[in-house]
Amino acid sequence: MRTVLGRLVWMLPLLGLTGCAAMMEQWASTNCNYDAAYVEGMKTYDLGQELDLHRYGGCPAGSKSETLKGFREGYARAQRNEAEARANRSEGPGSALSIHIGGGMHGPALAAGERANDRRYDCSVEAFGQKYADFGPTRLEASQRAERRCRANDHELLCDEVRCRENR
Repeated sequence: MRTVLGRLVWMLPLLGLTGCAAMMEQWASTNCNYDAAYVEGMKTYDLGQELDLHRYGGCPAGSKSETLKGFREGYARAQRNEAEARANRSEGPGSALSIHIGGGMHGPALAAGERANDRRYDCSVEAFGQKYADFGPTRLEASQRAERRCRANDHELLCDEVRCRENR
């Protein structure tokens, strides 16, 4: 009895190490590739964290360079995305384009049965560099239309900052 118990106690650490090795192998097969590291690099930047490549120290030598490259490129892409979004949100002089012909402001032609005041408000929202815009007789209706257009393109979380202006 003592011998069996002694052997079992001696084998427990080995079983634990085997489990750790299997977990590490599973982690490496999931994370040690260009695509997974690229996505992780983007997430890391979006969370405001520093570029830290130490997390990939356990990757096999054959995939490590591609993994590190993916992480760096994903991180850099997220930085560029933020800079582009910041530039597109600029509200300074020259950031809006208005065309005045003959003293009036002209937009797209009115649809059949639509009155001029049906486009009193012009609202837009931007998600992933794409602008979604719509019109309406009230600010509320125009903003809801623009938000629906954005959400229809699977941008559920990014469609809340609708900007509106009144067309006179």
